[in-house]
Amino acid sequence: MQIPHSPIDHGLYECFHTDAIHPSREALIEWVRETGKRNGMVIIIQRADIGATNRSRPRITFVCERSGAYRHTGMDKGEEGKKKRKRKATGTKKCGCPFSLRGIKLPLADEWTLVVKCGTHNHPGGQHVEGHSFAGRLSMEEIGILIDLSKSQMKPKEILNTLKERDGLNCTTIKGIYNARHKHKLNENAGGSLMQQLMNKLMEFKYIEWHRNDEHNNCVRDLMFAHPSSLELLRAFPRVLIMDCTYRTNKYQLPLLEVVGVTSTEKTFSVAFAYLGSEREEAHTWALERLRSMIDDAMLPRVVMTDREPSLMNALQKVFPMASNLLCRWHISTNILANCKIFFESKSRLDAFISMWNIVVLAETEDEYANRLNQLESHFHRYIQAINYCKEQWLLPYKEKFVAVWTNKVMHFGNTTVNRAESTRAKLKRQLGLSRGDIESSWPKIHSLLELQHIDIKTSFEISLTNVQHNFKDPLYGEVRGSVSKSALCILVDEANRSESIGVDASACGCVYSRTHGLPCAHEISSYKIRGQPIPLACVDPHWRKLDLVSVSGKKVQDVSFTTAMELFYKRFMDADDIGKQQLVMKLMELVNSTSTSLVAPKENVKTKEGCTSSFPEGLQPYIMHVKDVAADGNCGFRVIASAMGMGEEGWPQVRRDMLFELRTYWAEYAQLFRDPIRVDELIHVLEHFQSPADYDRWMTMPDMGHIIASRYNVVLVYISMQLCLTFLPLRSAPTPLPMRRVLSIGFINDNHFVEILMTTGAPMPPVANSWSKSCYPCAEGWATPYAAYINMFHGLVSNDVATQDTMHLDSDG
Repeated sequence: MQIPHSPIDHGLYECFHTDAIHPSREALIEWVRETGKRNGMVIIIQRADIGATNRSRPRITFVCERSGAYRHTGMDKGEEGKKKRKRKATGTKKCGCPFSLRGIKLPLADEWTLVVKCGTHNHPGGQHVEGHSFAGRLSMEEIGILIDLSKSQMKPKEILNTLKERDGLNCTTIKGIYNARHKHKLNENAGGSLMQQLMNKLMEFKYIEWHRNDEHNNCVRDLMFAHPSSLELLRAFPRVLIMDCTYRTNKYQLPLLEVVGVTSTEKTFSVAFAYLGSEREEAHTWALERLRSMIDDAMLPRVVMTDREPSLMNALQKVFPMASNLLCRWHISTNILANCKIFFESKSRLDAFISMWNIVVLAETEDEYANRLNQLESHFHRYIQAINYCKEQWLLPYKEKFVAVWTNKVMHFGNTTVNRAESTRAKLKRQLGLSRGDIESSWPKIHSLLELQHIDIKTSFEISLTNVQHNFKDPLYGEVRGSVSKSALCILVDEANRSESIGVDASACGCVYSRTHGLPCAHEISSYKIRGQPIPLACVDPHWRKLDLVSVSGKKVQDVSFTTAMELFYKRFMDADDIGKQQLVMKLMELVNSTSTSLVAPKENVKTKEGCTSSFPEGLQPYIMHVKDVAADGNCGFRVIASAMGMGEEGWPQVRRDMLFELRTYWAEYAQLFRDPIRVDELIHVLEHFQSPADYDRWMTMPDMGHIIASRYNVVLVYISMQLCLTFLPLRSAPTPLPMRRVLSIGFINDNHFVEILMTTGAPMPPVANSWSKSCYPCAEGWATPYAAYINMFHGLVSNDVATQDTMHLDSDG
């Protein structure tokens, strides 16, 4: 029943009466809405006529958002089986307001005029436009700003503040920001799986990608990708590579192997990233073989810097047997400090030991190395355990890989630690933030980091070619100036200064830079000075002379023909049976159309009570007693419910049958709940599957299936994930006594896997799904009453970044 309003004349005729001509339809709509806002009214479009006939012109009818009358839709069944209207705890803002405007298109151009049909409202204007859903809509420009700020990891509250600072009339609320972000994410994902989204982005930006997957469930085991510009840099600067693993960058707990190179301007670039399913030698060998396939024999690395990781070192020996594998001195020193501190009574003695150890490591001749080691043993003879640890763990097996006397025989261009990779890793971890992200959400941050790297490197090339420092203007550098990198010139200047005291004595010089950097050393520069000759460009290693991205091999990329490969594919296709042909076509489609891939994201490594489960909101983690995993075959959600109901994990087919029975029996009620009969039929299609594995379109979906589970089994269902947390209650039954209620908790991780959660007694609970209160039978309304305190506790522990609504209502202007 419509609530009557007295015919108070709140006239706005003068506000909207205008002779102005609006240059376009959009300009007219914007003027009407902004004028309404300034006067405390929200104006919407009731009808738009495109003027399809020759007799009519395009026109728009504007009305107040409170025009019209509320239409009753809620029903329940009466005693005699007839449908009977029932009143719900809802309201309406409709009051039959007569206000009306008409916009009419003029015959010429795209100009519009406005006519006031009725300038009277039957209700007072609002004191605040905020809270009116239509008035809080974002414009297309504001939506674009929101998307950009969201990609920059800005919080919703900060996005809202930015929009309001930009436009003082902006009426959007924080709920509107969350709704807009959620809608954008749904549109962007377009129903695709995580791996489909990732593969699509990799293909869009022309990345080179490799992967391996589990044949049983198609779950990705290893994934490696490289930016096309990074591969150009690799082919231009292949001599030295640095490899290091980064941990805690993703919720799958997969180590991230990063391969790093160094340019002539001493800028670091990331060659490739590899998410590895394990740190075994086999996984490292697979990744290095993929890297090897992208470079030819003329550009193989000569030096690879790592820390002491036996599986990686063994893989390097297999794939790059001619490369010198050096170990990071900094990691070695850190390892000794950590493992030997228990042998020393004071920090000062430990520091003195580490200092003398570093002197041993920097020995430049074998005699010097032996003497310094003897001094270390003599000076710290009381700490024999520390001495033995250093010798047995490091010097005896690995001294050729990190002590200067041996590493100075290798052209490593000054790279004796993995600190470059550490620096890149630190930047990457700052970009990735917490270790709860998936691969798809991490990729844009990695891509952004790579783009900045490439810009920085190109800038450094131009500076070396065009910018001449004053200390480079000496005639001594006449041939190399502008032809080698600025970094190389700085080293030459330092060696030239040292030549003043060294002279032409090669034994005093040591000639370290000529062996490790490929640059003239102090005694050579001294001889050039004596002869009055500039340093020859030919004496500088080609590495320092390279200030472009051209491959060092000098070979032009030959045209690639796929004719032979397609002929072989066609022959195999014609020889295959029907099933074989389907598989071949599917694999081909995955290559040419990334959105058709059937790959599944890696399974999340869920920790139980013995560890810290980071897969769920941080505030809830102390209340999680145990996380039980189930088979990841596409039926995992139904397996969780079967296990929680005491049927055992393998009872998942029965859960599908029970839910299917519930949905078909109460089809009309669920059509009203979801406000879309088509959605009910879609859920029936999802449930009508009783095979393992299940394809993506047969997986359990939340939040809609939460209502079905709670009502079918008469239980309280708690759903927890990093994106959405909700509590589902039975829709039709009267509340059971609190001690007899069953509360099931289901978790969603990795955006593709369900797990069973056991919560502690008195744990916080997410808010009840808002569609439940609007659709439950009157007899069921008491289910939510005992949980108010637990829901309040949840709000105090969990941030607003986690959604707690299962429906969003956005008004339409049509």
